[in-house]
Amino acid sequence: MICRRNMLFGGVLLAGAAVALTAQVSADRYGPLIRALALSDAQMSQLPQPLPAPVRAAPTAGRVAMYPPHILPVPFPRGGDLIPGSVLDSAQQAELAEIAKVLQRPQTSAGAVALGLMDAREWPWGWACPPLLPIQAYAQAFALSGAQMTQFEQLEQTVRQPIFEQEWAKQNRHRELLDSGASEDSAEVKQLMAEISELSKQSYAIRPPHDAALAVLTDAQRTKLAEFQADLELAREAVDLRLVVAPWAGEGLCH
Repeated sequence: MICRRNMLFGGVLLAGAAVALTAQVSADRYGPLIRALALSDAQMSQLPQPLPAPVRAAPTAGRVAMYPPHILPVPFPRGGDLIPGSVLDSAQQAELAEIAKVLQRPQTSAGAVALGLMDAREWPWGWACPPLLPIQAYAQAFALSGAQMTQFEQLEQTVRQPIFEQEWAKQNRHRELLDSGASEDSAEVKQLMAEISELSKQSYAIRPPHDAALAVLTDAQRTKLAEFQADLELAREAVDLRLVVAPWAGEGLCH
């Protein structure tokens, strides 16, 4: 009997230690959001089990599709909407709603990625659709001056020029082969086309160097970018804790 009591007492201790460890892990992982919303231990204990941390792999290069939400036949929750039934009080919900607005700014994320200011993996629910848009498309989101847009264009041209030159050389070789009578089905022509396609993907995916891109911004612009990234991290944590609706492919995200 004493043995069973000892075993039971030991099991309770282990269970308590496991709960404490889980709470510590949660506090470590979601510390910024806990502090921003002043979440109590009681509120944390009522939250659902956090979702697994998202895998932030590099985006796939190439042309991507984007589906506007207005094509849906029925209303659909937007990324950044608060999930009903929250354990947060009204003040905390108001604060979270402000933070979650960052999820309704995919154009800003797209611009930050395209300009080399932010890694695409900072938007883990898909990819904020980067280029195929000119630098000017992101001028308003970052309050870029004409001189700054020129600098970003020069950075982009510098990093892409070597790839463009390789692609042009292979395009010229492709034309020479066809002019000399080679068939489109020949091994050399097929190989060239595969290499041209790969270079095209590389030129699409390449970004200006991060440090050089940041140097183009003013101190005030860098501060705004840092605030955006901080809010984005808080919003990711809120999505993990199922307090906020995650973005999806219909809201400017790529797949």
